[in-house]
Amino acid sequence: GIVFATDMLAKAANESSSTLNQLHGDANRVMKDNLRVARRIGVGMTVAGGAMAWGFGRAIRAAADYGHIMKSIELITEGTENQMRQLDKTATDLGINTIFDPKKILMASEQLVRQGFDLDQLEGGVLKAVTHLGAALDKELTGKGGVAEQVSDLMHMFNIQPKGIVFATDMLAKAANESSS
Repeated sequence: GIVFATDMLAKAANESSSTLNQLHGDANRVMKDNLRVARRIGVGMTVAGGAMAWGFGRAIRAAADYGHIMKSIELITEGTENQMRQLDKTATDLGINTIFDPKKILMASEQLVRQGFDLDQLEGGVLKAVTHLGAALDKELTGKGGVAEQVSDLMHMFNIQPKGIVFATDMLAKAANESSS
């Protein structure tokens, strides 16, 4: 009977050992799978973090560019804090209502003040006229041959006042919109 009991205990111990070895192997596989997933997540998080950092970098750079343009206009025009705040609001509002973002509208403002316009003229309708005409014609606001330059040239050439250019560009924009539909 002792041999039989010893054999039974040995068999049970072997089965337990085999089951423990199998569980240990399963646990190792699960750990390796989890580690592999964690590495993939880590790589994904690193890529996502890099993309976020790149996006934040672009946003910071865009804000810095915007601030630089505002400062440039302020220095050229000797604009007051209230005038600059109003110009910022105008650029934002026009950006909401046209195809141009506020930065492009500010760039047009900068070009116009470099061509001799003051902030009162910009706020008096020149900036709105330039932006709306650019949107109607689907044409760039700034640069050589841009809408800001063309409107400025027309105003100076024919001595047109801001209210007159607003009326003229509204008519041109209306004609452009009607001809495209």
